[in-house]
Amino acid sequence: MGGHGPHTAGPRRALSAVLAAAIALLAGACGGSSGRPELVIGVAASLGPLFEELGASFAGRHEIDVTIVLSASGTLAHQIEQGAPVDVYVSADVSFVGRLQEQGLLMADTVTIFGEGAVVVVRPSEPPPGAVRPELLTDADRVAIANPEIAPYGAAARALLEANGLWDEIEPRLVYGENAMQVLQFVKAGAVDFGFVPLTLLVDGVDGVERMVHDLPTAIPNGLLSNTAAVVSASPREREARLFLAFLGGAEARAAIDRSGLCLVEHPGVRKGA
Repeated sequence: MGGHGPHTAGPRRALSAVLAAAIALLAGACGGSSGRPELVIGVAASLGPLFEELGASFAGRHEIDVTIVLSASGTLAHQIEQGAPVDVYVSADVSFVGRLQEQGLLMADTVTIFGEGAVVVVRPSEPPPGAVRPELLTDADRVAIANPEIAPYGAAARALLEANGLWDEIEPRLVYGENAMQVLQFVKAGAVDFGFVPLTLLVDGVDGVERMVHDLPTAIPNGLLSNTAAVVSASPREREARLFLAFLGGAEARAAIDRSGLCLVEHPGVRKGA
């Protein structure tokens, strides 16, 4: 595939490059020039389309500039641990939030689970669509998942494959993306046979990609993809950050979350400890 294509090296090997890219993004994220308050929201890559929409709506309503920084949930958590200038952290699962909360890096009363995610299987659209049976996955040359050490949807894909007894057979042919969006790019480019991606990236359709109905009888563990937001303790913009969390629990945001492919939680306004 050439030096710049997807690789099958272990997830740890790609981590330093991921972190370096995230540092560069975060370092330049706070240079607003409008004179208005600027809120930096670190968002799991799987939630990019949703939070671009929510950020624009919130900015227009409150006269606050919003910068959305997308990366893997674990990468963003690491950067917050290193003091990156993030005001609100949005993770695709609750575990990284729990890690930061244990260190006092998040404001405990703001931790909010706002939606449950779903992992789906996609393939390049050139082959005819159909159900994804286990034998199709085990016969594939390359199957892509996000790095399970830093990306919740990668961890969910691994859990799904393990629960169905497929991991050991497929693992040698896995291609690891740095995040869920990169996995989708691998599939679009035809560089892999199948990819495990979030439903949130497929709701509006993606050219070159066919969503499959997977025929894997065992589901991922309950709660693994609990999408969670919280205010970073070190944020100098606590008022604006809390305002965004309140917006996230409102009717407009709830409607957008529902459209995004997440399953709405019953009481998003109730702050839950991670």
